[in-house]
Amino acid sequence: MRILVDGQPLLWPGVGIRRYATSLMHSLCEMDLGERLLIADAASKLLRPSVRRSATLTAFDTRLVRRTAGWLRRKPDRKLARRIWKRRRERLFRASIDQARRSRVDVFWGLAPVPRDALWQGFPTVATVYDLHYRRDLPGLVAHALARQTEHHPQYLASARHIVVISEWTRRDVIQELGVDPQKISVVPPAVGSHFRALELGGREEALRRRLRLPRRFLLHVGSLQPRKNLARLIRVHRRLLREGCDLDLVLCGQDSWLANEIFEEAEAPGSRGRVHVRTEFEDEDLVLVYNLAELFVMPSLLEGFGIPALEAMACGTPVVASTAGALPEVVNGAGVLVDPEDEAALAQAIAMLLASPERRSELRTRGLERATHYSWRDSARKLARVFDSCAA
Repeated sequence: MRILVDGQPLLWPGVGIRRYATSLMHSLCEMDLGERLLIADAASKLLRPSVRRSATLTAFDTRLVRRTAGWLRRKPDRKLARRIWKRRRERLFRASIDQARRSRVDVFWGLAPVPRDALWQGFPTVATVYDLHYRRDLPGLVAHALARQTEHHPQYLASARHIVVISEWTRRDVIQELGVDPQKISVVPPAVGSHFRALELGGREEALRRRLRLPRRFLLHVGSLQPRKNLARLIRVHRRLLREGCDLDLVLCGQDSWLANEIFEEAEAPGSRGRVHVRTEFEDEDLVLVYNLAELFVMPSLLEGFGIPALEAMACGTPVVASTAGALPEVVNGAGVLVDPEDEAALAQAIAMLLASPERRSELRTRGLERATHYSWRDSARKLARVFDSCAA
């Protein structure tokens, strides 16, 4: 079976969607379930070796992106240069679609919330829905992106042969908000790789903290820096804890996504400067160490379609404080503390309570390790392969 894959999300900053896409591609290729992936609009260096060996890239490669980026920097008229590059990339993209049509594609797997029309029109489509944040009154929704999703997303889902969602919460939301037939929807959840695990550090903690430039004791958040993650409020809660005598720093690990100014302003405010550390993404082998070194993992998001970092933290044995919003209660499922994301006092109290109780942290560590075993990339890949088979039949 030949599957045309929308590779756009592989180029996006952040953790969730890109990890979901690359991990499922890797599992499909590694398990050799009969799928042949043709990946459009992706850069090969972002793919795992197993996917590079098994899949076909049908659009531009990393070298072209790097050469063009250098060319753009040398041009005095940046706007003109970007328009020229956009037209060049569009020609490559169209050529990749022509190649896919000649290859007799059986199914299109859409990973972007709304892929470009040329990708999915004319192919049996499996659409992926992470959440319906554009239908919520959330801060940080970019107007043009909101308009595109509001206008095109329902149409795209209506035309899809099947819809894959990442949680039961998202499934219910799609049914209730868009009136989609429940039989048309399958839950294919994220998981965690086997390298996310609790480690025996054997007294190496201090050396590892120095190498990774981490403070001695810290709260941790992993995820892109954007308003929906509620990080400005988390920084204010951290200041409150410092005033109340909780002597630990806050590490925000993630890329600047959009509208992150308020986050950086709060991090530089009196009482937070020097105690809040904003770090770009770590490689996975180091991220595992960061999870293991953290006192607590905190995810106070205003909406999550799943919340992969919370699952990664539990797999590493790090106690979790998470939001009651979206799918996080489903993912945590009794293995962490849940708090109203808009209640700063409750969030501060939950963190302080765990910091003061080694017994409760130990209990959550045990529950979290067990909870993480309920999710597997291989199981999710098998579910996805069955969806592809039914759509191609």
